[in-house]
Amino acid sequence: MDSYDAIIYGNDLASLITALLILKKEKRVLLVNQDNRVGNFTEHINKHRFTFDNIYTLSFDITDDNDLVNKVFYEMAVKPNFISDNKLFHIIAINKETGTKKEYLLPVGIDNFVDAVEGYIPGSKQSVRTFFSLAEECRDALNSLIEEGVDEKRLKSEYPNFVKIVNKSVSEVLDYIDMPIPAQEIINACWIHFGATETELSFVDYAAYMYNLVSYNIVVPEKGYEELSAKIFQEYLKRGGNYINGVQLNKIITLNHEVTGVLLNNEIYYTSNFITALNPSKVFNGLLEKNEVTKEALQLCNKRKNDGTPFTIYIGLNRNPKELELEDSRYYIYNNLDSDVEYNKMTSINNNNSIVTVNNLLNANISPKGTSIITIETYFFGGTFENYITSEKYNNNIDDIANNLISAFEEKAGIRIRDYIEEIKIVTPVDYYKHYQDANCFGHKLKPLDNALMRLANYPAEEFIKGLYFCSQYGIMGTTLNNMLLTSKFIAERIIKG
Repeated sequence: MDSYDAIIYGNDLASLITALLILKKEKRVLLVNQDNRVGNFTEHINKHRFTFDNIYTLSFDITDDNDLVNKVFYEMAVKPNFISDNKLFHIIAINKETGTKKEYLLPVGIDNFVDAVEGYIPGSKQSVRTFFSLAEECRDALNSLIEEGVDEKRLKSEYPNFVKIVNKSVSEVLDYIDMPIPAQEIINACWIHFGATETELSFVDYAAYMYNLVSYNIVVPEKGYEELSAKIFQEYLKRGGNYINGVQLNKIITLNHEVTGVLLNNEIYYTSNFITALNPSKVFNGLLEKNEVTKEALQLCNKRKNDGTPFTIYIGLNRNPKELELEDSRYYIYNNLDSDVEYNKMTSINNNNSIVTVNNLLNANISPKGTSIITIETYFFGGTFENYITSEKYNNNIDDIANNLISAFEEKAGIRIRDYIEEIKIVTPVDYYKHYQDANCFGHKLKPLDNALMRLANYPAEEFIKGLYFCSQYGIMGTTLNNMLLTSKFIAERIIKG
């Protein structure tokens, strides 16, 4: 059987990008897809005249050649035209128990955002500006770590504030800079993208994310992620990349804690580097020989927590956004702006929190003229979905959840979309598991003592199997597509250096 410099097992966008980045450095690469669909690396669904496509949270400076995410696209030699809108997001929280309503419309741009928060919460301006100053330093420090490695002396010299807060949670730092609680609620509204609350989420990772988001907004490929995936895959094949699909991973073969090959469909493929998007717990507890798995590896798997399964509703409407009075591209629909409270509510099947994306306001050409596509996404924590859903009532159960989410959005946003639904597709944790072999979309939580810096610093000690890498949401940089792409870059550079 042939041997390869690297074998990548995954059918998501980050796995595909990892494969191409390694291949570009004249390495022999095998990309393995567990699905039978050739080159299908994003979740897209065709329903009559609508194509439903993922809207990832990708935020970077498309005009700056030194931006790390931009560098990933340049290195791949695949750079689509990215587009965005001029609005950031709309927060709506209505608490039925207390009758209170909080609503905030936030603009793109740090100065604009700071002024908007001051308008809503007088007296917050200085603390919000301090937050973004810290956020910029966190973003720059993390970028420096990725490119230059961990150097404690350099970090203390160049990023002194970053060093002081590196092991703090979001709430600890916001309290320390004396930010008013209502302003904290606005700043914390995007916690849902990390599946971790303000009291457990690493400040440096969240702040870096918020700096990019507010500075550059969400950007999307003009022709969608399906087209982007196809271009990357074509480039991979054009450059001589090897590819097989419909493959089951039976075992990762190791010797003295080093990867020597993998067993795919019960055939051995030799390699010294194996990259996977699978949950590390699944790998260490079933795909390796027991005597090759150290006690420390199992302890780390048990220590790191992953939770949160996605439930997504794609809706095709026979009216345009203006006719539907949908003015903003992204809405955060909550009951309460205390993330600890909302996280606990999302351990209930009656959770009606959601992120609602009006796709046409990000890309006007995403659906036929006179129509709209919106995406409603929520998450269930603590195994809620799995515990509630029964096989006998599966369709009824998911219809109930979808109706609840649609009604909550209509009620809180003060609009009506139900009468104009032409097509609808519901994607549940069961569907995500079938497609990706994992229904968790957040990977391991980025906590203050287990954030991206700590993982980078501890990486040599935590490389329990030499040549075994985890990409996508379980990668070293954690969740969000920005971080997944940086993980791909990190893996590719390590393998290239040997």
